[in-house]
Amino acid sequence: MATAREPPATWLRTYGRPALRIGAAALLFGPGVSKFITYGQSVAFFTRLGLPAPELLVLVIGGFEIGAALSLFFDRVPWLGAVLAIPIMSVAIATAGPSWQNIGVLLASTLVIGTNARMLAVVG
Repeated sequence: MATAREPPATWLRTYGRPALRIGAAALLFGPGVSKFITYGQSVAFFTRLGLPAPELLVLVIGGFEIGAALSLFFDRVPWLGAVLAIPIMSVAIATAGPSWQNIGVLLASTLVIGTNARMLAVVG
């Protein structure tokens, strides 16, 4: 267990990175599932935003959101989940406007990738 006297890298590995992963996963999973549960409403929303092929795009984005969330939550190739989340959230911000959820996922995913790169550099 990390204490206040341990180096920041130990604290980040023990508490910070898991909190980022789980937080981003929680924010991705709900909207991903809702795209399937409320498929018609999601297609109508994507159509209003002017996105191409909304019937297909809802399924693809919902699948990517769920996949990214599971990857982050279960810590299985979390960098891949984060890499998937970044363009999804960037497009969400550009088309539907910024919200605390998509900005939070975007920042958390960026930090997950950054902390993963630093940990790999220390190990390798």
